[in-house]
Amino acid sequence: MNNAKSYKTIAFFTDRCGNDELPFYISINGVEHELRLLRKRKHSPIYFAGTYAGDGLKVEVQPGRLLRRYYDQATPTAKKEVVGEEYRVLVIVKKGTVVEKIPGVFWYGR
Repeated sequence: MNNAKSYKTIAFFTDRCGNDELPFYISINGVEHELRLLRKRKHSPIYFAGTYAGDGLKVEVQPGRLLRRYYDQATPTAKKEVVGEEYRVLVIVKKGTVVEKIPGVFWYGR
C-alpha cells in the first residue's frame, strides 16, 4: 500500500459481474484482495460508491464530481443519448493503522 499513490492510473477495483452479492476485487501492488460490500452509498450515480471489507482491508469509495459525459454520436444532436460518464472518486484503503487515500476516476459506459 505504501507506493499505491505513485501510479498515475490504476485499474484496480472491479466486481466482474455487476452483482452486489458477489465479491468485489481490489488490486494493490499486484496483489488481488477479495472484498464484500458492507454498505452501499445511496443516491450516488457511482455504482461502486460505498464501504467494503475483506482480506484485512477496509475500503471506502467516496463519490466526487462529474468529469466528462460521453454521447452516442449516431443519434440526432438535439437528443444525444448518454453512453458513458467519468466521475472523480476518492478511494480510502485501511489496513490496521495504515490509511491511504487514492484519488481516482470511475468510468462506466458501453
